[in-house]
Parts: sequence; C-alpha cells; structure tokens
Amino acid sequence: GGFDFEVASIRKDVSVPGIVISDYAEGVSLDDTADEKFSPEEQAVRKKIRGEIGLELLDQIFTKGVYQADPNLGNFRISMKDKKVHWLDTDHLGRLGVPDRKLLKGLLREMAFLKRPAKVAETLLGMVDSPAVGAKKGVETWLRESGALQGARTDTFEKIFGSFLDFLADKKMALREEFVVFLQTIGLMRPLLRDAEPSALKSFFAKQLF
Repeated sequence: GGFDFEVASIRKDVSVPGIVISDYAEGVSLDDTADEKFSPEEQAVRKKIRGEIGLELLDQIFTKGVYQADPNLGNFRISMKDKKVHWLDTDHLGRLGVPDRKLLKGLLREMAFLKRPAKVAETLLGMVDSPAVGAKKGVETWLRESGALQGARTDTFEKIFGSFLDFLADKKMALREEFVVFLQTIGLMRPLLRDAEPSALKSFFAKQLF
C-alpha cells in the first residue's frame, strides 16, 4: 500500500541559527547502506520510496522552483508500522526563478538534440556570476576542444557541469549562488535518483524538453 509523507515540524522555540531542531519522528533512516538489515519486501519498499522522493525533488526544482536543498538520506525516516515517511530538516531551501529554470531546460534540450556549442555557451554563461567580457568565445572553444557535448544526454547533465566548473576556476569565474545550491542538491540526490524507475526518470526529463 501507499505511504503518507509528513514534514516534521521545526521547533522554533529551541532552534538557533545553524542548528535546527525538529519534532521527534518515528521510524528508521532511508539510508541505502542499511537496507541489508531489512527483509526483501521491506528493501523493495525502501527503494521505491527513495525513487519517488528523487522524482518529487526533480519536480520541485524544474517545475516549482522552490525545493528542499538538503535531501541527504538521513533526513528521511520511514515507519513501516504506520506507513509514513517523515521528512526532516526542511528549512534549507533552494530557489530557481522562471528565467533560471528556462536556462536549465534549454541546456537539457541542447544536450538531448541540438548540441550547438554557441547556444550551450550562452546558456551556461547565463548561470555565471559576472562573466568576463568575451567569455562566450572561450566557452565555445572549450566545448569543442573538450568534447563535453559528445555523448551528452539529459540524464548525464551533471557531468557537463563538472567540466564547466573546472573551466570557470581556470578563468577566475564562478557560478551564481542559485546554481551552486542546485548542483550541491543534485549531488545529494544521487542515491535517490539511482532508485527511481528508469522509465519514470526518462519520462520526466522528456517533459522538460518541450
């Protein structure tokens, strides 16, 4: 049967800057390293829920623009007894406005179909904090020489960011804070997305292309 998701309430009366206290939540962590402690049936449920959380976070990022930016597995507790998943530490939010989400979707579109270095360079530089004059030409050259677009797909977009960050560091430039938080969140989401249904993941990214 289905599980209900509940966001644990933050105790503002005892929380302080940098330390957030939430109400106690029943259950055990969704950490995948602990799966072997559970029965095969329970392992399947845990994997399914991790995948559903990953898809929900993608929807928050690409569709809603406000998302939970600290989705490490320790922030989710599952109670098999009352069929609830408790979501902890929800005060760390990431935000991407409509223009920024268009940049991300444009990058996905280029990676999936067009692979035009000039357009990809323009899109990536839209995510950079105060890009240097003439930077677009440099990014185009980097894209061609590095082969960053070769074999690029929507589900491997994180890789192009990794190479781009190295390029930016060499050129003394940096991503805008919004996209730094986005990349950090995507990194934390890897275990969740790994357990998402492949067909559901492909369907999600396909919808972002149009």
